[in-house]
Amino acid sequence: MGYRIFLGPALIILGIGVIIFIYPRIAQKSCESNGGKWVGSLNYCITRACYNDGTCGHWAHPGARCQRLKLKDPISEVYFQLGQPDRVESGRYQWNNGKGTSDLIIATFSQEKLASLECQ
Repeated sequence: MGYRIFLGPALIILGIGVIIFIYPRIAQKSCESNGGKWVGSLNYCITRACYNDGTCGHWAHPGARCQRLKLKDPISEVYFQLGQPDRVESGRYQWNNGKGTSDLIIATFSQEKLASLECQ
C-alpha cells in the first residue's frame, strides 16, 4: 500500500516533466508550420500580426533574414523578418546586425512598402 501512495505522485511529477519538455517542441513546430517565428528563449511564437500588435521584438542577428525580403514588401513583413528597428531617423529604419559589430541594416519605405534595403 505504501508504494501506491508514493507511485501516484511520482507518476504525476513525471508526466508534468514530460509535458514541460515536449510542449515547446510541439509549439515550435506548430508556430513554424503556420508561418511564425519561434523565440526559443521565451517559448513564444511571433506571427506576422506583430507589426500591428507592436510585438515583433528585437533579434540578435536580424541580417540572417534579409534574404527573405524583396522590394515592395509591406512594412509589416520587414518588421516581422527583422524585428523592431533600433532607430528610425529621417525616414531611415536601422537595425544593428548583432552585438559587437558596427554592421547596420538600413531600410527606407515609400507608402509603407520597402523601397530600399542595405544588408551588410
